[in-house]
Amino acid sequence: MKVGFWNRLAKNFDQQDVVDPAIVTLIKAHLEKESQVLEIGAGTGNLALQLAPFCQSLEASDFLPDMVAKAQEKAHPGNLRFSIQDGAQLSFGSESFDVVVGMNVLHVVSDIEQVVTELSRVLRPEGVLIIQVPTFKEQQFVSIITRMTMQMMKFRLWPVASYENLLKDKGFMIELSQETRSGSLSVVMIAKKISLI
Repeated sequence: MKVGFWNRLAKNFDQQDVVDPAIVTLIKAHLEKESQVLEIGAGTGNLALQLAPFCQSLEASDFLPDMVAKAQEKAHPGNLRFSIQDGAQLSFGSESFDVVVGMNVLHVVSDIEQVVTELSRVLRPEGVLIIQVPTFKEQQFVSIITRMTMQMMKFRLWPVASYENLLKDKGFMIELSQETRSGSLSVVMIAKKISLI
């Protein structure tokens, strides 16, 4: 992951990180007042701030100190905590969360298999994983320059089916996989943690 790039981006990240109301609605449908929620790749906390009123606790984490510092500057409810975490080595105990959220993060992590293993570890049995992934491979109109830039930055340019297969291999059952809105460049997946026999 290009830490310097993301830390520079943190200064103006809020202007670019507009939360899709449809995604907030979709996530809220999987939250209960007693839910313990983890968000990875939380950036400056925009999504977490919208979700916190609908759960018991929300741990909003990001790999980058500058992003977390920006998030902590914002007024936030007492049930919302921000922390610096590496998704491949989360500091939380096993089965700590009912819901894990990761919007547009899996394509930028260095070791996606380890990150998904960690997300499964911290989820309780029957816990819900909600992720958003880009669909670069499916979008014919994505420019060659955009693809080359993404590849230079080591972003993962997987088709959606590759993410789905990885989740299944790691013990998740895909309940939903759909475009976020018509003509979108991303897909939201909802997966439930199941036992591997």
